[in-house]
Amino acid sequence: MTIGFLECVAMTWIYGGNKWAKDLELMEQKKPSGIWVVMWKFVTPTALTLVLLFSLVDYVPVRYNGKNISIVFDSSIWALNILLISIIPITYIKYTLRERAALKSSTVQEKDHDSSLEDGDVSRL
Repeated sequence: MTIGFLECVAMTWIYGGNKWAKDLELMEQKKPSGIWVVMWKFVTPTALTLVLLFSLVDYVPVRYNGKNISIVFDSSIWALNILLISIIPITYIKYTLRERAALKSSTVQEKDHDSSLEDGDVSRL
């Protein structure tokens, strides 16, 4: 459920719901209804968030053969889930920072190249 929420946010808020609709129009040769963009941007993330919150509020420890599973085991499951889900935003941040650094580096290289041409140094060409 959390991964579905992150996918929905990435698709509509980071990439853009309108871009997504245009991509679908290109693939399907038919423009999706505007209601879909509203569903992708607002309704689905809100519904998933509410379901997640209600499941956390109504949380009941796991029982096996009438006994509660130990708190250590239960905590381990939660920690594993958080670890696995955290890979998604960490990977996004890593690639975003890498792209920004590459863009900054290419901009600096273009400025250096332009300044050498202004000085009449054509030996690098």
